[in-house]
Amino acid sequence: RTSVGQSSKRPFCPKPRARQAYCSFELLAHPVARIAIAIAIALSVVSVTAAASGIVKTLPADFRVSMTNAEGPMSYPISAMTYLLVYKELDKAKGSELVKMLNWLMKKGQTLASPLFYAPLPEAILTKVKEKIKTIQLK
Repeated sequence: RTSVGQSSKRPFCPKPRARQAYCSFELLAHPVARIAIAIAIALSVVSVTAAASGIVKTLPADFRVSMTNAEGPMSYPISAMTYLLVYKELDKAKGSELVKMLNWLMKKGQTLASPLFYAPLPEAILTKVKEKIKTIQLK
């Protein structure tokens, strides 16, 4: 098994540990409208966060969106978000702990993402997610 940008001669490296394991990643060309040449974008937390920023204006209320070839000249062309499905109504005891965890992820958790090679969410998406968390009903 190989990962995007890796030589087939190298072992597969899970993405979060890829840089720590010294796996190689290639620069990828990003298709940019109105520019005749391809721009090479390196995989980094900055370029993946840029890709997330590129989908903000098309982000639906349920957050289902593709970040592939997202707008923006610095957006890494093959990026994705991780999703968490949460019921709208939750038991008060368990639900309040889940809401605390979600709020922690959107605040303190974001500061811990980059050192682990996860891309933090852009502020515009964080704001939308925080608003969505407030709609969880605890019964």
